[in-house]
Amino acid sequence: MPWKLLQVGTVFDDFYAGCDDNLREKIDARLAQLMMKGNMAKEPVSKPLGDGLFELRADSADHHARFPFCFLPGQRIVVIDAQYKDQRTLPQAVINNAKNMVRLLKAGEIGSSDVKTKLH
Repeated sequence: MPWKLLQVGTVFDDFYAGCDDNLREKIDARLAQLMMKGNMAKEPVSKPLGDGLFELRADSADHHARFPFCFLPGQRIVVIDAQYKDQRTLPQAVINNAKNMVRLLKAGEIGSSDVKTKLH
């Protein structure tokens, strides 16, 4: 059974709208793999960042996109942020903010009105 893909607010859709066709193709392929494999996905699709945070990785010739996400019960994947990666790793501030969001999501402090189905 495939996993359900969600996003916090419209963070994924907003980022995706600004991507070129080549990067969108790479993102779509990675998302398809993640939705089929879920928490069994490994690198290069998914990389653990600690404290329940993972990073979806999609690279084209011109861009490196990273999507911090977490897994929630009920086979749900929640994309927390979307970034172009300019450095070797995501900035620590991005990671720290995403880890805090994971904590809030798992504690139920972020309601379902803030987590929406990915629409792209």
